[in-house]
Amino acid sequence: MARVLVTRPEEAARKTMALVRSAGHEPLLAPVLAMRPLEVTGRPHAEVPWQAVLVTSRHAVSAAVRFAADLQAFAVGEGTAAALRARGVEPSAIADGDGGSLAVLVGARLEPAMGPLLHPTGEVRAAALTDGLLAAGFDYRPWPVYAADPVDALPPAIGQALAAGGIDAVTLHSPRSARLFIELLRRDGLASTTDGLVGLALSANVATAAAALDWRELRVAPRPDERGMAALLEELRH
Repeated sequence: MARVLVTRPEEAARKTMALVRSAGHEPLLAPVLAMRPLEVTGRPHAEVPWQAVLVTSRHAVSAAVRFAADLQAFAVGEGTAAALRARGVEPSAIADGDGGSLAVLVGARLEPAMGPLLHPTGEVRAAALTDGLLAAGFDYRPWPVYAADPVDALPPAIGQALAAGGIDAVTLHSPRSARLFIELLRRDGLASTTDGLVGLALSANVATAAAALDWRELRVAPRPDERGMAALLEELRH
């Protein structure tokens, strides 16, 4: 049994911690981001003839469902699709779990001339979706509905466990969270502790961000979603 540190924001971490337990490991929690909803009133640009709404986070679902009756809803992955279904919305299509795959899916299903795309999103966005849609000629319009604020420090008990070699692996779910985790380690004088850790990266981009430090091993999920992370957690048993 491994002790696995989960770095996702607390609400999202519940599902990952359940995956850790299902794989026979012990989860520990140390979010590197704290979610904060932004004040949102009404529908943005009600006069705009939107073509579709893009949903890339559970934190944007509440805003996205305001448009569900009128627009196609494209989900970035199965987790976001499940959150939409829980609110009574069946996604029009589901991508493979990252922004790049969503841009490809939208490009295959929609035409730029049919209208702009609305993306309820965080204040900070990954570039893959934006760049892919703009390169394909879409009128892409982000709508910030939540913020993900960096935490100031790791919990003291987690820092102590890292220093004592009491943690075996760390889940890393986005390039930003990987960079923030490394920043927190450096701030607390714990950067060398990754020498004894297995980094479980959700995608190659996440692994690239995490590679700023030396790890005992840095593994990449076979797919950028919860099933991919579950596969990495299963591998830890062997």
